[in-house]
Amino acid sequence: MNLRTTFVLLVLTGAGVLLAWYGNPPLPTILAPTPHPFAIKEEGTRAFLEGLHPDQIQRLEIHAPSGITELTHKADGQWGLPGNWPVRRREVENLVGLLANLRPRFLPQPVHEDKELQAFGLDHPPITVTIRTKGEEHTLAFGEQPADNLDNRFSRDTYVRLDQKKEVVRLAPGLVAALDKPTDYYQERRLFEKETLSGEDRRDTVEQLQARSLTIEDKKANRIRFTVVRTGTSWNEAELAEPVRDRLDDEARKALLAGVLDLWAEQFVPAGSGGVSPWSWHAHTYWDAASLAVDLFFATQGGLLVRAGLTAPERIITTKNDKGDTVTLLIGAVSSRRQRLAPAPQPPGMFPGMQQQMTPVTEEYRYAKLQYNDQIFEIKADKLKDIFVTLDKLRDSRIVHFNSADARRVEIKHKGEEIVLEKDQGDWKLVKPFPAEADNSKVTDLLTKLSDLQARDKDIIDKDDPKKYGFDQPSVVVKISIEEEIKGQDQRGASPAAKKTRTLTVRVGKHDADKKKLYVMTDDWPRINRVEDGLAPLVQRSALGYRSKRLFDFNATDVAKIDINYQGKKVTLERDQDAWRLATPVKAEADTARVDQLLADLGHLEAAEFVAERPKQDDLGPRYGLDNPPVTVRIEFTDKKKPTKEVHIGKKRDGQGGYFARLADGGPVFTVKEDLHDQLARDALSYRPQTLWQLLPEEIESLSIHKAGQKEYVLMRSDKEWKISGPFEADALGEKVQKITAELAAPKVESYVTHEAKDLVEYGLDKPVLTVRIKPVLAKNDKEHTLLIGKA
Repeated sequence: MNLRTTFVLLVLTGAGVLLAWYGNPPLPTILAPTPHPFAIKEEGTRAFLEGLHPDQIQRLEIHAPSGITELTHKADGQWGLPGNWPVRRREVENLVGLLANLRPRFLPQPVHEDKELQAFGLDHPPITVTIRTKGEEHTLAFGEQPADNLDNRFSRDTYVRLDQKKEVVRLAPGLVAALDKPTDYYQERRLFEKETLSGEDRRDTVEQLQARSLTIEDKKANRIRFTVVRTGTSWNEAELAEPVRDRLDDEARKALLAGVLDLWAEQFVPAGSGGVSPWSWHAHTYWDAASLAVDLFFATQGGLLVRAGLTAPERIITTKNDKGDTVTLLIGAVSSRRQRLAPAPQPPGMFPGMQQQMTPVTEEYRYAKLQYNDQIFEIKADKLKDIFVTLDKLRDSRIVHFNSADARRVEIKHKGEEIVLEKDQGDWKLVKPFPAEADNSKVTDLLTKLSDLQARDKDIIDKDDPKKYGFDQPSVVVKISIEEEIKGQDQRGASPAAKKTRTLTVRVGKHDADKKKLYVMTDDWPRINRVEDGLAPLVQRSALGYRSKRLFDFNATDVAKIDINYQGKKVTLERDQDAWRLATPVKAEADTARVDQLLADLGHLEAAEFVAERPKQDDLGPRYGLDNPPVTVRIEFTDKKKPTKEVHIGKKRDGQGGYFARLADGGPVFTVKEDLHDQLARDALSYRPQTLWQLLPEEIESLSIHKAGQKEYVLMRSDKEWKISGPFEADALGEKVQKITAELAAPKVESYVTHEAKDLVEYGLDKPVLTVRIKPVLAKNDKEHTLLIGKA
């Protein structure tokens, strides 16, 4: 540093000291010991924005170049559009979050005159948002500084003004662009909201209509109106509530609910278009005042409603949720029919990989709108056929719903008799009026008939006096207790083995025998049903009709002895290892096959019909012939601990066939078939073997044949040939000998005459016409068979 520079610095320093001492100028802010207070007085814009919370907002109304959007925070915590149009929740939550998080980073700028607003783009604000909180309503006007069109909207600062206050607050850039959204940006295209029900298993998770009731109205074609209500958590528990209360057909219910849930706003109709594209205005070759007036009218919103058929819509769908909020869809005229290409049905025999043909499919679209919402749109009409159905198709034709295999108890009351049947380990048992085994097939027939009962159309009688049809004193009342598995959504929280029980009551009224119709009601539904009278004989059965007809149940191999007494003639058959022998009236071999056949019939003996459960003692003799029965049969078993079985058979039943019978230990009187009676009435001779001996023709070694008045001759087997010896020696004719041996190897008995012949002369056996002795090849103990043939 040279001397000149040092001198200049000293002069400048001195001048500064003198100026500070005498002039006292203000120091720069950064150097000042205490800053001066700011002069702007805030009017509350920043405080409002910083204090706004999403939960405080009850209603939003946004005016933007793209349209007006109104959103309401409902009592159930959800946001909705006018007419309860479902919203796109994420988009609405983002909007609410954006408005509730406007945090200014700058101090407000005062505005003294309206012309100053132009600098902030607020003289004609592009966006205004009206926010309603609890008891208050505020309007936020958003603007941007005017800029070249080439500027990026999202980089331009945003200014906001609250309720015409004399201040403007600067916010982050891009808010005007973020708030400029059409209403359909927030609209869910699905018109009716869905909800998801989760089960224990992922496969049990289902989507269903989020509503408590559904009302369908068709004012033109079918003139129908009905309301369906959900009575439980799932729409599987739904019923018809109006115009009558009834059960829903399962398939019709599923199609109805699926169709409603599948209705979408396919395309929005711009306001003021009249539903007609502008190019169609040039379709007129010559314009005239009338056509111009018509086109101008249809170009208005009111004209669009007329064109769309929405001033008096033909079809209406209304849903109502648990809070009472409703969504009403108004469906108008056909808007268009469009064609698209769809894969044609694959012809039989088409090889995989071959190119599939495409076929044109015409799709119909209709105008629609939600009630209290001006937006008109188009919907596909293909699902409407499943929604607007007749009442007859919607109602369940089945009268009672249950699976006969799930029944556990049946109570039947008719003609003063009460019958109670209970299932025990898969078999039905009579509990009342007497304990007994029940006929499973008879109970199943009744349950199957009841579960299959159906009534349709004119056979369903609504809102009529049940007394007219005999239900004040029903002829039959049937109660069925059901135990069934818990399925679907009802399975949540229940153990895998859990069951649910319910009781069904069916009442039977008058029987129109001429028309073969029966009137039936169930206690849980008010309708009267006219059904075929095939049910009548099943529900009118007596307790005896349900009793099991099986009297005995044993195998022939378990039997040791059979005693048969037919009018004093006794026959006793005893088992000898694998064979049967006669023990009474004589000891002799018995025909094992015939005895086994008798035991097969007795072992599975069934009553043809039960006649009297508790027969009077005075009736046993005169009426049934069972005081001194002409036929008895007694069965003893190889297992001595097993009680014997004994049946008494009495008189023949006049006019209806069969014989009256009863077990020896008492009980009901029943009938048995005539063929069993005939078997037991057979003579003991019929149990003698029907074959005298059993050989094979090749087991015969020789035949000695003696005819009366002639010499005896012998036929001897020699290798494969036969020889004659006796009066002379010669070769025998083989074919004739084979016929003789075939007959004598196992000779059949036509019938037995007596067990023991005391006088052979009576039968011509003292001097037999023919005597034949057969010697087997392998004779056991040299035993030969001798056959004497006497008188013819």
